[in-house]
Amino acid sequence: MKTADCAKAVSSKIKTIAINIAIGFIPKQDQVIKNHPSLDILPHAECEEPLIEWLRNGLNPAKVPGIRYRDGSGNIAFNQAIQKTMEMDNWGVPIHEGLPLSKYRDPLMKKAPMTIVNASRGCINQCIHCPSVFQKPLRYRSVENVLQELKDVVRLGVKEIKFFDCGLTNNPDWVAEMCAEMLRHSLNLSWNCNSRADKLTPKLLNLMKKAGCHTISVGCESADPQILKTMAKNETVEKISAGIQMIKEAGIGVLVYFTLGLPGETVETIKNTIAFAKRMAPDFVTFGLVVPTPGTEFYDYLVKHNYLDRERTFSSYDPNAIPPFNYPSLPATTLKSMAMKGYRSFYLRPGYVVQRIIRLRNPQDLMRNARNFLKVFQRYVLERPEMS
Repeated sequence: MKTADCAKAVSSKIKTIAINIAIGFIPKQDQVIKNHPSLDILPHAECEEPLIEWLRNGLNPAKVPGIRYRDGSGNIAFNQAIQKTMEMDNWGVPIHEGLPLSKYRDPLMKKAPMTIVNASRGCINQCIHCPSVFQKPLRYRSVENVLQELKDVVRLGVKEIKFFDCGLTNNPDWVAEMCAEMLRHSLNLSWNCNSRADKLTPKLLNLMKKAGCHTISVGCESADPQILKTMAKNETVEKISAGIQMIKEAGIGVLVYFTLGLPGETVETIKNTIAFAKRMAPDFVTFGLVVPTPGTEFYDYLVKHNYLDRERTFSSYDPNAIPPFNYPSLPATTLKSMAMKGYRSFYLRPGYVVQRIIRLRNPQDLMRNARNFLKVFQRYVLERPEMS
């Protein structure tokens, strides 16, 4: 909410809108606006339709469905939500002109400038902690719509794309068609994306690589079979391992996401997950701490068992911060400490450092890897989590 505070400090006439998947679904939304005087409008659920209607109605929130807002008297008003849009193409093609593209950075980027593209909305997964469940059902923009966006950003000089979808390959046929069109139009873009491990095949991976894909990020979450079952991952450690190996054999880089602190987590399961990460030897890993997003099954689980801290703010919901909950046998500070140990034991291995040096191909690679290494060293070696 700091951005809203800054905007209001510049001018009280500036209208502020909170656009966020999780915020749009959290309980007690009235309280959110009351506690943040700088916030004017809070869309319920997805924000595109309310924003379009807000603009069509001359910035008059009273005529906009699906929002909470402050009326002329400062009271909180609610307009009933409208039916979720299924055809994402109805929103048009996103415009990137005017964005500070030269300033955008991503640890995985190979070229610059870069930008972000969302080809779909929602996810096929049912993970108990993930806010993507609020965006169901899974919907894709048409290949033609996304292709037009890619052509537009190429004209702006963009060379790198981060597909920010929950899982770009949730519809493999769509991805295959998109890659074929990217090749047919010779877009020559470098890109990375997220994917479920079990949605990949050697044929699809080879096509993705030809179309410019250099890195795929895969969610593993845990190496413990029971934790995967409890969190409704609907995927086994064996399938995830096979998918990671398949990506590596295709000559594509791989980042693996691990999520520590899910129900059933112990110090021992975390140690096993870290050991699994090192055995699989992906290019990159993250050891994020599970975020209890209000409205998710995981959040309700914490509330039911009285594990959730009473004193918490929006800043508490950060996968890199000490989590706002404590298990009886696994305190939040221990979770944070184990995550930092995971980062250190993975990235500071001499063999890993030598491998990254051997793979350097140009000055840009050198600068990118040096920048990433310094961030890891500063965050996970020099810093220590607060234990109070």
